[in-house]
Amino acid sequence: MRRGYGLVSSHDILAFGLSQPLKLHLNFDYNVCFIKGLNVSGTVPVSLSVDLTYEPDVREHERPVDIHGTATVHGLTKGETYKLYRYASTAALPAGPPFENNAESVHTFLAKGPMYVYEDPKTFSSHSATYYIAAPTK
Repeated sequence: MRRGYGLVSSHDILAFGLSQPLKLHLNFDYNVCFIKGLNVSGTVPVSLSVDLTYEPDVREHERPVDIHGTATVHGLTKGETYKLYRYASTAALPAGPPFENNAESVHTFLAKGPMYVYEDPKTFSSHSATYYIAAPTK
């Protein structure tokens, strides 16, 4: 098993049509690349799972579908209050605080343990992307 970490270059990011370079923490396992997280200061890790096992190929004229996302926030301190921010594009993502600017939605929660699961009631299209970051409130 080969494991490693790297950064996606701006050339790679722009090749996928994103409007600005992003530094992503990556994990390589069996030559498959998994995004470990966005490089946004002042945040705690968030993972996203979706209720989709097949993504329609819109380039082959398949219709996009609505996706339900479940965000899991990790590394929490019990008793602290956090905010989970959702963004509709990479251009809207901040490099650090304040996080409210350009956020599509904000969900506040009290950590009852090291992890929190949030089933987002708002769907997003399979022909789009959505990004979540979480940070402690100050």
